[in-house]
Formats: sequence, structure tokens, C-alpha cells
Amino acid sequence: ESSRNPASAALRQFRRAARSRKLLWQPQQRIDSTPHPQEIALASPARVILYGGQAGGDKSDFAVGYPLREHHATTIFRRQGIQLPDLIRRAKAITEGFRSGFNGQTNLLTLPGGAFLEFAGLNEPDDWMKWKGRRRDCWVFDEATEFLRSQVFSLFGWLGSSIQGQRLRAILTFNPPTTPEGEWINELLAPWMHLL
Repeated sequence: ESSRNPASAALRQFRRAARSRKLLWQPQQRIDSTPHPQEIALASPARVILYGGQAGGDKSDFAVGYPLREHHATTIFRRQGIQLPDLIRRAKAITEGFRSGFNGQTNLLTLPGGAFLEFAGLNEPDDWMKWKGRRRDCWVFDEATEFLRSQVFSLFGWLGSSIQGQRLRAILTFNPPTTPEGEWINELLAPWMHLL
């Protein structure tokens, strides 16, 4: 009887698509036996992932690859919309041949089963307000120290999903802050600074 239930059929289709998405992107691995930071972040049970490091440390690759693999509704932010093309190109490269579709007008990449990645800029301090009420199971702030603290923390309130069991996560990738506006990230890191 469940095979005749449209909701059950849609759920089965979603689960099949989610399983196949896990093949899209794999975290990088090191030659030695130590885990790569992408592997550590992927395995973390934390709801908020702080992924920092030096330039060229594969943070943006994680910011795009992880949600493609694990999430249904994701928005990836850069502070300036003009900074999005490299992230979009990476997402297209990862999903090439996977029956995905990209709408350049809305910067929306859709995947089988209804999953999507949306790319947006928060150019102005109050641009986060355009996202009020839009629930996502994953918010990504690439180069988080370029955002205002208020932009990031305001959007945390709309982290949610209607899909039972869907993990909720916010990912903040960053390099060390270069301006006073980005030093708010140090508040988030403070509880672990004594471990270094």
C-alpha cells in the first residue's frame, strides 16, 4: 500500500537521490595516515563548523562539496556577489554529468530529488534581511571574516528543515581576520584558543 502513497514514493526518490549525491564529492585525503581537515569537518557532530586556515587550504572546496553531498537546501554566501563565480564553477564541475541544472539568473543549482545550492552575496549590512523566513538546512559563509557578525548570527535563526532527520548545519570558512569587522570570529574561537 505504501507504494501507492505519493508521499512515500517521493520520500523513496529523495532518499535514492541523497545516496547517489554522496558520490559527488569526497573529502581530500593525505598521503600519510593523518586525517585531512576536510575529513575532520565532515565527521564532526557540531551544528556550526568553523573551518579556518591559510589561503589555498581547500576551505572553499569544502564549502561547496560538503553541502552537495549531505544537504537538501543550502545557500552559500560570499560578502560580495561579484566573488561568487569561482564557487559556482566549482559546483558545476563537481556535478557535471549528474543531471543537475543551473539557473544563472537566480544562481540556483538544482539536483535530482529536489536538492539545491543557491549562491548569494550579502553586499550591504542589512542584506541578510532579504533571507528572513527562508529556511535552509545548511547556511555557508565562505570567507566568514568578511561578513558582519550581525549578518551571520541573524541568519542562524532560519536554520531548519521539513525533512525528518535532515542534519542542520552552518559552515563558516575563513582566513585570519584582516579588518576589525572580521575579528568577531575570535569570539567563536575563544573557548578553544587555550588548547593551542
